[in-house]
Amino acid sequence: MVRARAPQTVNPLGLTFLAPTVMAIGTDQQRKEIIGPLLRSEVIWCQGFSEPGAGSDLAALSTRGVRDGDGDAADFVVNGQKVWTTNAVHGDKIFTMVRTEPGSEKHRGISMLLIDMHQPGVEARPLKQMSGASEFGEVFFTDARCPPTSAWARSVTAGAPRCCCCLSSAARPASPSTPSSAGSTTRSSPWPVRWAAIRIR
Repeated sequence: MVRARAPQTVNPLGLTFLAPTVMAIGTDQQRKEIIGPLLRSEVIWCQGFSEPGAGSDLAALSTRGVRDGDGDAADFVVNGQKVWTTNAVHGDKIFTMVRTEPGSEKHRGISMLLIDMHQPGVEARPLKQMSGASEFGEVFFTDARCPPTSAWARSVTAGAPRCCCCLSSAARPASPSTPSSAGSTTRSSPWPVRWAAIRIR
């Protein structure tokens, strides 16, 4: 795309974070429903991690999702707020971290939910930057709903993973060769671009 001088994607977060996650742990149905529209930019995704009282510390997040009924078929009802959300006012859907296990603390009991931004109970407000642009926004959830088919959250036994999100490490050139104490030459390994499954328990 760079060589062709093509315009940048309007779906950078979906392409960078969500698509690899869906490919790694999603069902065939989720891959079919998410990947194609994302690549064609028919559905714009935003990411809801940061919160006003937690920053980017997921262990301190307070947005909660509570099952509306018994069993795995019950929807999650989500209440809380996200902030510094890129593309918030333009997003069609948001992949967001939510505390879905009552009484859980820190990194336990967190699930990733895929929430429709156009439903009642979801409000996105722009945040004005010094430049005058509004790249970021706030997202408010008030009894927003998320079906279990759009969630990586299950009733699990102790020790089982609650959520899995794929993150990328940036590419970095290899460090210059340096002589070791034994007189031989050593070279630090470069950082390849790779995907890692990060499990939140």
